[in-house]
Amino acid sequence: MPINSPDVFNPVGDATVAGGGGGSDISIKEEGVELTSAVTSIDFTGKGSTASAVGSAVTVNSPASVFQVNFSFFDNTIRNVYIPLVGETETTNIQRYNRFVIPIACKLKKVIMLITSDQTAGTLPLDLQIGDLATPGVSIENVTVGGGGVNTVYTWNYSTNSLAIGDIVALFLTGGGAVAIANATGTAYFELT
Repeated sequence: MPINSPDVFNPVGDATVAGGGGGSDISIKEEGVELTSAVTSIDFTGKGSTASAVGSAVTVNSPASVFQVNFSFFDNTIRNVYIPLVGETETTNIQRYNRFVIPIACKLKKVIMLITSDQTAGTLPLDLQIGDLATPGVSIENVTVGGGGVNTVYTWNYSTNSLAIGDIVALFLTGGGAVAIANATGTAYFELT
């Protein structure tokens, strides 16, 4: 066999290394700005982040981003009330402290509220309204939960609303409950869209 035959490897002059073949560089961008190209690895971090691959297809799942608005108030009358999203005064009419300006595109996901009075004889409809600071809002989603006993934590789960930056929203507790609400404290959870 000749020394440079294709059947013999010559470590001095015959070695050729070729690429792995079949692919091209991948560019990684964050909101349209390139971070790097020709990536050799990607590491997904952060609580709840997961990545999986099937063949050459990669799926990345990131947990939903949320923000919350906390509130508390005392109401000693059976009535419909706007929940104070800024401050602690509930009212039956629109005021600056029972409206909230949406800071980013999102949806109301749920409201959790502790009510200290006994509401077993009624239901508690909670209306998400959108409007302005001067007039009653337009209902965009209403969720009702059944009444419970003293010191019950209620959860209203929302699913169909969509809120844009700058929308002015309010939460209106309609029906007045079975008895006065008394002390209430809670949190409205918004999920980014």
